Amino acid sequence: MVVGIFALAGSSTDQSCRWSWLALVWIAVSGYAAAQGTIVNIRSWGGGYGGTPESALRFSCAPTLEGSSDDRCQQFRAVLAAARQQNPASSGNAMGITPQWLAANVDDAARHDLPESTERHAPAQIALFRSAFMNASLTNELLKYFCCHTDDYPHARIQVFDQNMGTISLDSDSQNVFMIPWNLEENGKRALVNDRAIGDALYKILPKGFANRDRIGGINLREKYSDAVLYHIRAQWDMAGSMNSLGARFQELNGRFIVVESSIAGIGSVDTDGYGWWGKARLPNTSVRGEIGFFFPMSGNKPPSLKAFNSQIDGLIGRVQSIPWLTRYITAHKSAHVELRFVNDRSLSVKARTDLIADLRNNGKPSLADRVARECASCVFLEIQDGPDTWPWWLGFLNGGWSRWIVFPNGDMLLWHYQGWDALGYPALLTRSWDYYGWKGVAIMVRPNGVVAE
Repeated sequence: MVVGIFALAGSSTDQSCRWSWLALVWIAVSGYAAAQGTIVNIRSWGGGYGGTPESALRFSCAPTLEGSSDDRCQQFRAVLAAARQQNPASSGNAMGITPQWLAANVDDAARHDLPESTERHAPAQIALFRSAFMNASLTNELLKYFCCHTDDYPHARIQVFDQNMGTISLDSDSQNVFMIPWNLEENGKRALVNDRAIGDALYKILPKGFANRDRIGGINLREKYSDAVLYHIRAQWDMAGSMNSLGARFQELNGRFIVVESSIAGIGSVDTDGYGWWGKARLPNTSVRGEIGFFFPMSGNKPPSLKAFNSQIDGLIGRVQSIPWLTRYITAHKSAHVELRFVNDRSLSVKARTDLIADLRNNGKPSLADRVARECASCVFLEIQDGPDTWPWWLGFLNGGWSRWIVFPNGDMLLWHYQGWDALGYPALLTRSWDYYGWKGVAIMVRPNGVVAE
């Protein structure tokens, strides 16, 4: 029969040739599958930063997949059985994350998966982590933190050739643990499958060093789950850690204002760079709705001094409240929100003041730069979120913009940068601006009565 097809291919039209070659390939594959029973091809490549070399595995199950006693064939029967369940929904149960799994893994997670050695963590942090880890009602919510990453493109392809079952394909490009979901194609139909049993069985089949083997087998499931728990509780975790490290200093600030965010870490922003205590404290009941955003540099674990903060903060808040147009605006627009910045020993930090002066000079505002240099050892720096209720109705679906303002000792306010439609109603449409790392720079001066200075 093969000779006849070659003769037909050599004496027919191009279209006939193509069909003849396809027939030859089909007969060859079918004949080989019949002789070898069930043929399984597994390929995997990519994944990780820079990718991994391609790996391939091919084996046959004779006389059939069901009838073979080969260990790999027995494991692959489990792969197909799980795939044919066709579970389209991703869930903790699909990954085997059950209350029993949580209880069996929480001790190792608390011992090995926290950011630093256990001795450096506050007891409250460890208790918080264990409680969240064991909370089975959080599991499905935590799964959203499992994926995805840039520069990580794993691929796995499985093909089964069988004379009776035909061709079955199972493939995944998922970064997720166990590479779920998998796509099953059988008898011309496709289905999405979420079941760790596929990865469990494949892991036993694949040799060590096979591309993406550990991912397919879910080897880092506990670590991934711990990372998701830490991400979910990050704000509470940081708060508990800073309370423990700062002790009386934390209570000193929290006694005057309610601290709503707190962390000891390195940070970089428009007005600070370095390691220290940063966070937010809610402003007291004032006409200006918002928070104090603070950063106090630290050397090692020594708590910072709050002397400058305590001596200045009431006056700074009072100055902001005394600006008539600003208090009217904040009162009228419920989604507008003020953050009064305080870094080290002042509101407008040395870094922000230096960058502000340079930005003004570079963009043709030398007189304003000179005024900042003269007066702004005692200026107030505000970052204000301008809610969507201040925008035209047809832009209401967008998030509010942000703006940065400098408050001078006499109550004048300099609009430095803004994002969004406008900044508290300023500037006028078509005002010239310049780019500042994605923000619009304008340097518009607004008097305490709300009038723009010429």
